[in-house]
Amino acid sequence: MSKVAVSVRIRPFTDEEIEEFSQDDRVLAVEVDDDSISMLHYVNTENVQKRTFKFDTCYNSMDTGDDDDDEHSATNEDVYNDMVKPTILDVIAGYNASIVSYGQTGTGKTYTITGSSEGEGVLQLAAKDLFAELPKHDGITVTASFIEIYNEQVVDLLDPRSAVLNKAATTSPTKMESKLRVREHPDLGPFADGKFEIPISSAQEVLDTFNTGQKARHVSATAMSTTSSRSHTIFSIVLKHKTGSLSGLNFVDLAGTGQGDGNVGTKQQKLVGRTADKVTIVEGAAINKSLATLGMVMTALAKNAKDSGSSGSPQKKAHVPYRDSTLTWLLKGAIGGNSKTVLLASISPSARHFEESVSTLKFAERAKNVVNRARTKLTKSRAVLEAEAAAAQRAAEEEEERVRRAEAEQERLVEQRMRELAEKAARKKAHEQEQMRLAEEERLRKLEEERLRKEEEERLRKEEEERLKKEEEERLRKVEEERLRKEEE
Repeated sequence: MSKVAVSVRIRPFTDEEIEEFSQDDRVLAVEVDDDSISMLHYVNTENVQKRTFKFDTCYNSMDTGDDDDDEHSATNEDVYNDMVKPTILDVIAGYNASIVSYGQTGTGKTYTITGSSEGEGVLQLAAKDLFAELPKHDGITVTASFIEIYNEQVVDLLDPRSAVLNKAATTSPTKMESKLRVREHPDLGPFADGKFEIPISSAQEVLDTFNTGQKARHVSATAMSTTSSRSHTIFSIVLKHKTGSLSGLNFVDLAGTGQGDGNVGTKQQKLVGRTADKVTIVEGAAINKSLATLGMVMTALAKNAKDSGSSGSPQKKAHVPYRDSTLTWLLKGAIGGNSKTVLLASISPSARHFEESVSTLKFAERAKNVVNRARTKLTKSRAVLEAEAAAAQRAAEEEEERVRRAEAEQERLVEQRMRELAEKAARKKAHEQEQMRLAEEERLRKLEEERLRKEEEERLRKEEEERLKKEEEERLRKVEEERLRKEEE
């Protein structure tokens, strides 16, 4: 058994509230500590009443315009690390976990779940951690579903045939298709029968699926928010284990409390025949009914938990009115049932919302006394899973080290081969240069020999010509002498 874990977050001041705070610090109605929140009620200038509520954790995200005071403003990541991240291994271990966002309209409930362009919400952070952890565990497949409880009817936000997705039901709460029936399974508890379950293989697919459904959710402008949720939603990430058992991580984004403020009952809405006004009135009534029933469920469960823990004669258990509302029926497992549940409550820091903030804190105070009975059909405990995850992590690190060493050895062999090739190329080049030098020397030697041969031939030719010339001269001399001799005779 485990109690519902409860945290409360103070949203930042609006620009208008910052301006009021600069003129009168009594606009600030809360004091925040790590595990407590005190509400300040200014009866008059001399009399300030204080009521303190204690919870598991409290987060101060106020922005008063003073940079020094706002230096440590709590973020979605702070909320996630403290409240949601510990449930990731629980879900893998086979437990159900539910993250429930509750509070007044405009206090940042949906922002905590979904985040914004400035930072991720707990849903995105949980999806990343879940899919970072899943590879360490074999045989788990993942699906996601997204339903909306609108005017006490269940609508599948992922059904492409839904009139909500086709924008055909924006003017009348009665012209809705893809309505689902709520049934109750003896083991799984209440569920929306026939809802679409999308196969999921990555954190990005979780976010894509969520964003697809989120676009179809009913929202409208109220005095507190321009995009106020007009319905409750349950986004479920379901793990199917190789044993066939199921476990789920559910993100429950409740419509804001105080939905009638600044909307229902205004002069405009009292105009007869205006369809939009009628829709708003019906929406507000349905939201307030379901949240009131949720409060009664919390009260009954907290009383039963208190009575079961008290000494003395056994007390008759209070009736828990789960079936009085579609919302509470579907949340039967998350509230007092088979789930490890976290309640993320949000309030305004402004005195103008004092009553709603106190109401939210009272609800959260009741919730922390609710006892759930989470169980798993898997044989492995969380400790075993953590040990397996640690072993898988060590194996991954060892494999990473082996790969790193193999890559280093490969780099060394490549460098060595490159050096060998470079040396071989250098030797080849030197050999080729030597051969070229020797060839050039041989060519020059032959040229020199040819020159010397030609010079020798020229010398011999000249000597031969000189010899012949002398022989000719000698012959002519003898001929002349013979001629002269004959003449003499």
